[in-house]
Amino acid sequence: MLKIYDCSNSSESYHGKNIGPVENDIIRGLKEYAYFFSADFVNDFNSADVVITNDIFPKEIKNSNIPKIKRMDGIFWNNNLKFRNIELNESAEIADEVIFISHYSKTALYTLYPEIKLKSSSIVLNAADNNIFPFKINKNKNIEIFGAVATNWERDVKRFNSLVALGERIKEKIYLVGQCNQDVPENIIKFGYCEKPSEINEILQKCDAFINLSYRDAAPKVVCQASSIGLPILYADSGGVSEIANNGVPILDEKQIYFDDTVKELDIDEMLKSYYQIKENYNNLLKKPNNNYLLMLEGYFKVINKYKS
Repeated sequence: MLKIYDCSNSSESYHGKNIGPVENDIIRGLKEYAYFFSADFVNDFNSADVVITNDIFPKEIKNSNIPKIKRMDGIFWNNNLKFRNIELNESAEIADEVIFISHYSKTALYTLYPEIKLKSSSIVLNAADNNIFPFKINKNKNIEIFGAVATNWERDVKRFNSLVALGERIKEKIYLVGQCNQDVPENIIKFGYCEKPSEINEILQKCDAFINLSYRDAAPKVVCQASSIGLPILYADSGGVSEIANNGVPILDEKQIYFDDTVKELDIDEMLKSYYQIKENYNNLLKKPNNNYLLMLEGYFKVINKYKS
């Protein structure tokens, strides 16, 4: 049996085990399904075949000869967090394998840090837990409600403004999940921040489609969740969204790697053009997504197994 040690930094526990950063449900999934893939997570890295982190490698592991796996989900972009990239990139360079969550996330790293040298890398696309976000069988044959999810809508003011501009021009309701203190049109219904994935699922199950206007996400978890349910996705064509939104319609966006605040609001005419496309093609977009949670986890274990002693 493959023995894995998780050295991600967190005080959260799952069945008595460290599961990495609170937001990292991928590490949680690896631990939950480890036995299914003939693996187990151990509490002492000295007894492990391999270590994995979603963060940085602690000093004692940096200095060890044990094979190291680094999961790279994204790059910190704004100036007050860029210092974190130094530590993350160092962990990536000393890792025997770096697992990226999308092709975009790998491109972003090499674009921002062309001098970085990785020993080996793989790409395992993000997916949401199908048990928490089950495929929605009975759907309407037209769009009445869009879902839109973020942790804090005030972080990306320009894209929030784009969402409001679209809401002012369409008749459908938009269920807005996430912290938001701004005024919105009457057809945008605010639900506030939902901490539990089950709460987000309950709201998305009432939706007929999903909107994602983010511009720097490697493979947004919320898009994976909407895709798992089978919701057609109206999305800004930026970042890694197109890699996971296989049942979506893109909105023209600047296809570059955004890591500053010069990002523009989306053009309302382009948004409306894509909005009408998703309405016209809605029935064809109602299909079970390719994103499968267990296949994603299998992808991780295939990579990790290469380093079994």
